Amino acid sequence: MRYELDENNGINIFEEGNEIPVIYQPHWPDNTPWADAAEARSWAEIKIAEITDPEAPLAGNSPSEPTFPRPTEEDMRLARLRATGLSVDDLKALLGL
Repeated sequence: MRYELDENNGINIFEEGNEIPVIYQPHWPDNTPWADAAEARSWAEIKIAEITDPEAPLAGNSPSEPTFPRPTEEDMRLARLRATGLSVDDLKALLGL
């Protein structure tokens, strides 16, 4: 993957061999403008690492949180459980446990 900045520091991220960007990020995901080209480049490099390296941290949403840890398998299981709106006891009752 590669990236290019436009004249306003908007980030275009490309897959190799593709001239159409798969990601266009004109500012931080929380809509905060990039402070400068260096900040935009840093976020782009972190985002590419997030996509290409399963161990890399996730690209952040704001300048105050430029990266955050990737969720663990346990975090994902708990998130799926919370999304159901059911408690562990509810699930046990449904399964007859």
